[in-house]
Amino acid sequence: MQIDNNFLADLGLASIPEEEKRLMIVDIYKLLSARIGERAEQALDEAKQEEFGQTLDSGDQEAVTAWLANNLPNYQAIVSEEVEKVKEEIRPQVPGIVAEFSNQSQQ
Repeated sequence: MQIDNNFLADLGLASIPEEEKRLMIVDIYKLLSARIGERAEQALDEAKQEEFGQTLDSGDQEAVTAWLANNLPNYQAIVSEEVEKVKEEIRPQVPGIVAEFSNQSQQ
């Protein structure tokens, strides 16, 4: 899952200030991580849920991603679906976001 300035540019948010981009990237990443984690837990049996929880508790995001890729057969599909859902949720807000920062820079 590549959430970066290119992701924001694809949504039409290239013109917002760099600090706001950074904050948006962090927020989007957290949202996607939570949604993917929820879907993973729904798809896993109890033993795997416990194992997944221990991996999450480690705080090592790379380990979590690797664990999901190895233990959740449709992991990539889930990631793709959730990324698309988030994009669809953000798209209607883009004109307002861009206008807000455009107005701020004109003041």
